[in-house]
Amino acid sequence: MSVWSRAVRALSRVDESALDLPLPELPPRRAEGVRRYEGAQGGRLTAGWMSDASGPNTEMRGELSTLRDRSRDLARNNAHAGRAISVMVNAIVSTGIRPQPQTGSARIDAMLLDAWNGWGLDADAYGRTDVYGMQRLAVQAWMESGEVLMRRRWRRPDDGLTLPVQIQMLESDYIADSYDSFGRRDVNSERIQMGIELDGIGRRTAYRLYKSHPGETSVGFAPSYETSMVPAREISHVFHVTRPGQLRGVPWLSPIMLDLRDLDDYDHAEMVRAKIASCFVAFRRTNNEDPIGLGDNAEQDDAGDWIETMRPGMVVKLPDGEDVSFGTPPQVGGYADYVNAHLHKIATGAQVPYELLTGDLSQVNYSSIRAGSLEFHRLITALQEQVVEPHVCAPQWQWMVEAAELAGKLPGMTAAERVKALRPEWHRPSWVEIDRESEIKADVMEMQAGVRTLSQAVGKRGGDWRQTLDAIAAEKEHADALGLTLSGFGQVSPSQAVTVPDDADPSGNVDVGAAADVAASADADVQATALNGAQVASLLDIIQSVTAGQLDPASAKAIISASYPLITQAQIDAMVDGAAKFTPRPDDTVEEAPVPDPDDAE
Repeated sequence: MSVWSRAVRALSRVDESALDLPLPELPPRRAEGVRRYEGAQGGRLTAGWMSDASGPNTEMRGELSTLRDRSRDLARNNAHAGRAISVMVNAIVSTGIRPQPQTGSARIDAMLLDAWNGWGLDADAYGRTDVYGMQRLAVQAWMESGEVLMRRRWRRPDDGLTLPVQIQMLESDYIADSYDSFGRRDVNSERIQMGIELDGIGRRTAYRLYKSHPGETSVGFAPSYETSMVPAREISHVFHVTRPGQLRGVPWLSPIMLDLRDLDDYDHAEMVRAKIASCFVAFRRTNNEDPIGLGDNAEQDDAGDWIETMRPGMVVKLPDGEDVSFGTPPQVGGYADYVNAHLHKIATGAQVPYELLTGDLSQVNYSSIRAGSLEFHRLITALQEQVVEPHVCAPQWQWMVEAAELAGKLPGMTAAERVKALRPEWHRPSWVEIDRESEIKADVMEMQAGVRTLSQAVGKRGGDWRQTLDAIAAEKEHADALGLTLSGFGQVSPSQAVTVPDDADPSGNVDVGAAADVAASADADVQATALNGAQVASLLDIIQSVTAGQLDPASAKAIISASYPLITQAQIDAMVDGAAKFTPRPDDTVEEAPVPDPDDAE
């Protein structure tokens, strides 16, 4: 036994003799005069507050299927529930979270991307979407049902696929919840909880899955409840962990299910009330047994009562002794205020901005919508980093790499490169910027300050910096071939070029740090003295006035010095003195030939 093993066993050993010691006497549970939490006090107002100290899995055991079914019903039939889930899916994954290998080898990175792009079209075991569509489907199922399973399915080489692996998306219904050692002894392992088998330290080792969807029925077909154990390494279980030790996920709308249902019921009741109010019901009181007299027609209903009909604009003279009264349904006010307050509550519970949930932008301004957008962005970023990327994107990439290795698609990849290959950089979908100009300026400033890289700036907009630079280079090359000049990103001014001093290392090695300092200093000088278009035009006017003799050089120097303090005196002297000595070239006019004098003729 190693020294490490002996140390671990010694630290984990328990002195059993201490277990026989008598327990200390506990103080009174509620001592008089001791301040307590108001939330823990009992009384008439909290008599119906049911709470207990149950564990995370005990709370959902037996209720998970009900929550899942109700959430799906709301997503299908409740407009606000469906909208909340749609907003979350679009914000989290949109068109897909894309990988960028970081192995340090351009050749290996290119092979990995080629394998990913080719396999992505065949990744879905059902053949309905691509790898990015599966990401979206996974997030949709997670939000709606609380969890979703991604199962790796190996394929034969003769199946005609790009790589011999596919991913099967499974709803959480496939997990056999009945296989649970809680209060049971008829399962093979005492460490199975809600269909998940655990090892001695609580790690997942296998899943008990139905071979077909237990809720899938059709005419002449009954669902099969046959199960099988699937190793945990073949499964990626996607859900949001909110409590330590939690094994299963709950739907995103669980906290507001009743609120969504109540609002739906109230909305339907209000609609029915409005319909009833629009039906101007008349009641005729008479002692005459003759049914004819008020309406156009009269007939008997199933109860034998006479019913008369009326048409718009009808005027009827009633016989003596008869009377007509009209129903007046009660008016219920405050409908709009109630709905608005309830929707704010629902938006809070769904963690979606009210404006995005309802599409109502009438009460927002730039500052408020920006503040709400920033907070929502933080939530989405956390869910991307903590749920989607490690449990959806990473398994997709890892399974692809392993299959590509088996298929011989990654020749020459070293062990160190393989470790890096399994940890790509994930580029999330671009976030819609409220003020694009300000955002871009901030990115440029951060890159100049060295706190943000080009990869990060391009990546946050869903792009790849290598592809961006390659595209810019290709566009410039094509423009040069056409004799065009492009301006913009990627342009380097001559002042930013770094020159190597004469006493540099003859071997050709350059001090990168010193070069960077020189470049930074040059860039700072350019930024400090650069003039905008209006300033350049004004300066040219002054110089032209000196050249034309309309302004003396001394006055011109004084004006430039006062107006442009960042221009040095030597630069001012050079500009003004040169302009004063400059003689304008005469216009290129055609001189007329002189007229000869007749007297000069011989």
